[in-house]
Amino acid sequence: MGYTPYYVGAVWTGYDIPQSLSAFGENPSLLVWDLIMTRLHQKYIDEANAGGEPLRKFEVAPGVITATYCRDSGQLVADACAHDPRQYRAEVGYFTRESVPKTTCQTHVMVLRDQYTGGIAYPATTCPSWNCQWTSLIRVENRSFPTEVYVVDAQYVYREMPSWATPAYWSGVAFFRNLLKDGEFCGSSYAVRPYNSYCVEHGIWNGWSPSTQTTDTGTADSGAGTSDAGASSDTGQSAGSTGTDGAGGSDGGANDDFEDWFGD
Repeated sequence: MGYTPYYVGAVWTGYDIPQSLSAFGENPSLLVWDLIMTRLHQKYIDEANAGGEPLRKFEVAPGVITATYCRDSGQLVADACAHDPRQYRAEVGYFTRESVPKTTCQTHVMVLRDQYTGGIAYPATTCPSWNCQWTSLIRVENRSFPTEVYVVDAQYVYREMPSWATPAYWSGVAFFRNLLKDGEFCGSSYAVRPYNSYCVEHGIWNGWSPSTQTTDTGTADSGAGTSDAGASSDTGQSAGSTGTDGAGGSDGGANDDFEDWFGD
């Protein structure tokens, strides 16, 4: 879904049951939205270019305030958001004082990752400390599909490992793969070695207990630096979705021309 001062448009593409949309290449909802909205606005653009009525701009209504929030949780950004491998996940949103987020992100979880093997040092490993760096994954506990589907952020997902569970002994899947039932899938980014794979090179398979090397969002004393909130979400443009495109979804978007035409 996306909107301008002239129109609101929404496009949904998907199936009745989760199936991969990866064969489309680019997001089909984005392409269709952009094509239709461009044609609808062409007369206003031509008029403005000919010296007629200028293109309309959004005006911030009284009582609207801005706040920096996490794109994954919708909550206020925390330190862990800055350690997301997809870069800082901050957006600037527009809210009323009643609707503005009031709690910090509880979705990002700090974990150690062996930078040489590319595996997560959780639940427990013998990874040398000098190999490891702090990173953050996103807590998604309820993603379940009857068949494997492409999910763009699947390789950045975290699940809590109970004491009875052992991590997956294959670097081609998420470390928590053993928590899934037979015939249950949690989506895949189709990476040769997913970012959230277990460090099988230094794995501990017997007599281990849940690691203390994981820290709740915003409380990790990792010594790693944080970043300022740099990303912004412009009004008048579509809101992107980071969920599974395999399940189908509405994912609006505008090309660079829309940014130039309607601004912030």
